[in-house]
This record gives sequence, structure tokens and C-alpha cells, in this order.
Amino acid sequence: MKKGLNGLQAQVQQLNKIRESQMAKLAEAANQADTALESTHALDQAEIKYQQALLDKIKDLEARIARLESQNK
Repeated sequence: MKKGLNGLQAQVQQLNKIRESQMAKLAEAANQADTALESTHALDQAEIKYQQALLDKIKDLEARIARLESQNK
């Protein structure tokens, strides 16, 4: 009976070690996912700023063209 109990306790300890290992792997994967998400968000924000700068430049050029056209009339 004692031998069977010791065997079960050893299995429980083994399973706990496996569980701890899996939890550590999950935590690492979650951290990597968070890092990737933050990086993607930063890239998206940079793209938005770039597009906004292009739009602002286009508006400036359109205004300059309009002024030049009005001067030529």
C-alpha cells in the first residue's frame, strides 16, 4: 500500500513539474505575443503619421497650385 502511495506521489510531482514547465512556456509565448503586438502597433502608428504627412504635403501643394493659377488669370 505504501509503495503504491509513493508511486502516486511521484507521478503527482512529475505532473506538477510538467505543468510548471508548460505554464512557463505559455507565459513566454504570451510575452512574445505582447511584444509582437506592440511592435505592430508602433508600425501602424508610424504608417499613420507618414500617410498624414503625405496628405498635408498634398494639401500644401494644391494650395500653392491654386495660388499660382489665380495669379496667372
